[in-house]
Amino acid sequence: MELLTDDTPAGIRVGCLLQFALALDAVDSHAEALKRIQQAEQLAVDIGDLRWQRMALNHQAYAELQAGEPQRAWETLERLMAAVTPPGAAFDLALLRLEEVDTLAVVQIALGRYAEAEQTIQRCLHVHESSGVADYYGQAEFLLTLAKAQRHLGRTDLAQQSLHRTSALCTEHDLADLAAQALQEQAELHAATGDHVRAFQTYKDFYAAVETLRSAQLEAQARTRQAMFETTEARTRAAQFRDQARTDPLTGLRNRRYVDEHLPGLIERARTSGANLTIALADLDHFKRINDTLSHAVGDEVLTTVATLLDTALTRITGAGFVARLGGEEFLLVLPDTAPADAATHLDDIRLTIRNHDWRPVTGDLPVTVSMGSTTTAGATDLTQSGLLADADRNLYAAKHAGRDRVVNNPPPHSGARRYRDAPKPG
Repeated sequence: MELLTDDTPAGIRVGCLLQFALALDAVDSHAEALKRIQQAEQLAVDIGDLRWQRMALNHQAYAELQAGEPQRAWETLERLMAAVTPPGAAFDLALLRLEEVDTLAVVQIALGRYAEAEQTIQRCLHVHESSGVADYYGQAEFLLTLAKAQRHLGRTDLAQQSLHRTSALCTEHDLADLAAQALQEQAELHAATGDHVRAFQTYKDFYAAVETLRSAQLEAQARTRQAMFETTEARTRAAQFRDQARTDPLTGLRNRRYVDEHLPGLIERARTSGANLTIALADLDHFKRINDTLSHAVGDEVLTTVATLLDTALTRITGAGFVARLGGEEFLLVLPDTAPADAATHLDDIRLTIRNHDWRPVTGDLPVTVSMGSTTTAGATDLTQSGLLADADRNLYAAKHAGRDRVVNNPPPHSGARRYRDAPKPG
């Protein structure tokens, strides 16, 4: 199974989820298989892809039937039938694909609706045989389902004819798993006609065939489990590499690459929804003095502590935002869905948290403070990442120029917000 990332097309992700579900089902992880099928269906609904949605629903109904829940399987099939029926029209069996019709018939049998099941599968066989498609497995499967329905209806002669045709196809085309199922149905049919001796012998043949299949399946399961293990390991490593590429190695915060990948989407969401987004640039004051006076190791400790304070504070404010280290002693704070006035208050609280932290064990008498410049999407003229960052940077220059250890937010109109655009940035 190929590795899935956020960049993988949704249709491919649906297909891979369904393949993974089949692999899980093959190793008897039925609950996990059903979980993946449901994820696939939801994703198909989200992207509006009916083809994948109906495939997922068909798999889900069959999985629920295998789990001994025919009523839930029927409810899933009702959703499938509703999905394929045009608005205002009545459901027609012809709207379903052949494999969906077979699932429908099998579920009808499980619910005791034998006459409906016979009609359903007869329709399926008629369409299949008139299509001229050489799908021998499908034909054998349909005939086996028909035999079951006919046996339950007491039409044992017809059931035997259907079963003979099933067995002949299995022998001719080496359909071992269906051949075993046909033996089981043959035993049931012998028992239904009162021939218990032949029923017992046929059951012995069935169990022998199942044991042969089981040996082959165990070997296949072992290969599947190994492949799943290797895939999981590869996915874990790939996720770790992706995280490392988007994480600042010193502070553990997000880095510039993460910002470039995620901030444009948050800006676009704010633009289309009308919700406010605030971004702020925070720069440590006189950081060069700490490095030069104390050491770069102390400087690194200051950076990691500031990163922790920023991240902890922002997490309390909003779980949807993030803090990133842009390089050196400069950090970016992103606050989605926060009103401008509230964001200004939060940012000043964060500034005070850093100033009031007990820095004496680290820097002695040297204080640690930050200057911040922030901007919001509310009223911004350039709703792009570069535009908003430029506005925040101008306000950061203003905070530095005004004496540091302060926050300068978007000033009111005509207040000279761009006065410091070309001013040299203090250290």
